[in-house]
Amino acid sequence: MIKITSIEVKNFKGIDNVKIEVEGGKSPGRFVTLVGLNEGGKTSIIEAIALSALQDPDTASLLEATSTNIDMADVVPKHHSAGFTGRAEITVDLDFSNEPQYQKLVEGILKADNFVTVGPLQSTIRITKWYSFEDSNYKTNGSTWTFMPDVKKLTGHKTYSLYKANRQCWNKCVAAVGKLLPRSVYFPTFLVDVPKRVYLEGDYGKVDSYYRAVFDDALNGLSTPLSLKKHIIDRVSKHRVPGQAFSSALRSSVEGRHIDATVQQLAAELNTVIFGAWSEIFKRPVKNRQIVIEWHLDEQMQNHVYLEFYIIAGDHRFYISERSLGFRWFFSFLLFTQFQGSRADKRKIIFLFDEPASHLHPKAQERLLASFSKIAEPNHVIIYSTHSHYLINPLWLEQAYIVSNLAIDADADATGIDHVGSRVKIKASKYKTFVSLNPAKTTYYQPILDVLDVGAGALDMTNPVVILEGKYDYYPFRYLTEKLGRANNFRIIPAVGAGSLSPLIGILRGWNLRFLIVLDDDDAGRKEKAKYRNQFLLDSNAVVTLDELMPALKDKAFEGVFQEDVKAACRKSGYATEKKVTKEQYYTYFQALQSKLVAEEPIQDTIKIFDLLLTEIETRLKA
Repeated sequence: MIKITSIEVKNFKGIDNVKIEVEGGKSPGRFVTLVGLNEGGKTSIIEAIALSALQDPDTASLLEATSTNIDMADVVPKHHSAGFTGRAEITVDLDFSNEPQYQKLVEGILKADNFVTVGPLQSTIRITKWYSFEDSNYKTNGSTWTFMPDVKKLTGHKTYSLYKANRQCWNKCVAAVGKLLPRSVYFPTFLVDVPKRVYLEGDYGKVDSYYRAVFDDALNGLSTPLSLKKHIIDRVSKHRVPGQAFSSALRSSVEGRHIDATVQQLAAELNTVIFGAWSEIFKRPVKNRQIVIEWHLDEQMQNHVYLEFYIIAGDHRFYISERSLGFRWFFSFLLFTQFQGSRADKRKIIFLFDEPASHLHPKAQERLLASFSKIAEPNHVIIYSTHSHYLINPLWLEQAYIVSNLAIDADADATGIDHVGSRVKIKASKYKTFVSLNPAKTTYYQPILDVLDVGAGALDMTNPVVILEGKYDYYPFRYLTEKLGRANNFRIIPAVGAGSLSPLIGILRGWNLRFLIVLDDDDAGRKEKAKYRNQFLLDSNAVVTLDELMPALKDKAFEGVFQEDVKAACRKSGYATEKKVTKEQYYTYFQALQSKLVAEEPIQDTIKIFDLLLTEIETRLKA
């Protein structure tokens, strides 16, 4: 499968130059979180990615037909809006190393034109989609590829650049590779206004066309794949007589009964997938609700076939559009995400969500966040923006970006604009970079809360709390706790070092929450334990070093818990190559496990040791 290593945006609205790493770099994961204040520039980054070379044609058509379309007049760089002449560019870096079809396709096209590659075919390609402007007026767009293979004739020896030697063959290669590219699916606000009718034929606008694609995806995902054209439209056409009504005859025919069966299977699939996902998100079964679909012929519109779908609730029947905003939002969200992976091309999808569910209550946001992992299976990517801390997953902070607008100063005045002449300049800083530039921040996620200007309250923190030294402990601790089925017994907070906990201790004591600080049994851990016990009058039920929990961990850091089974798993997965496994390699491996990027290996010896450690931790929390 093709990897999207990075995306770079230049001269787009308030963006001079922003680069987002996706599946590249040291941090595993397929979830990129864009965090920032309102008007900070998150939507601009999402829109730019949506206009890249990965843009899905169906989604682009849908956006053209709705108010969510991106107005090209707004793409002009803000500080040059009076008269910009140049290009806005969105560059995508792609890695084809694990895409077997790539080399096969290219070599087949080359061979047909009497060429063969010289040396290995390049595994990385950079594609830049550009939009040109003259005096701030949009002119045209195009793309450039760094696909430049060296070739020679099948019977020759001289090496050529394919691009220069045979542009037509190069174009055929690019067209073929383009069909393999991941596709981006962008829904900035989602389509909560579900139409009452969806015509399956004829030209009734882009919204109808898109719903047809969704229904086709749903039918294609059945154990025995079906299609709208073959199993509905073609069957209608067998009875179609121009200018004559034939609905009754069709319904009583064999084809009519087969259409009934197809529509029923579509309804059953929507019920199973949508309400199944709904139940999973909200952790309760959907009762007394059913999606019903009916097919009809519109005699006023050339006898075209259309579908109507309803929600049955008890004894009442409603159009989707008649339900509440919250229901319509989640229905639309599930309709447009659950069936995307059923497309016949099986291409990777980049889901782009702009402030998803931001108007919903906190618990709904948390459950939506939990559903992202399911949506991204098996290898899709999610890039989403938020200013809600309920939509931030600590497991994805390595792939989180703090998006800021230099023209926005939340402390300046009520408007947030520093001064009238402030230049809009959007920047995106990786979470770790933000932390290093703000050393006064305490807990691992505190920088994000500070940027959002959100103060955590007592209701945001459950009782009790386990505090670890840092991120290197957090991922393995969380994974092992979940494997033992005890992840809900306490909240885990990773700090940024043994000596950084004084402010956090003050807050937790002020909230009267039970907590236990677990420090490494090394010089730094022992020193800070003594300091906290003296400064805050804490006892061994509030702050400990590992040796107090388990004597076998005397003089050891947390990775002393890991037995040979974990070390072997790290090496087998490729995250460690030497016999000795480092703290960073353990951390990366467990992060990858929780992001489902590597297969689980049996680590029963380590789990047995950790079970004893966890039991002692829970005992002290209860004391």
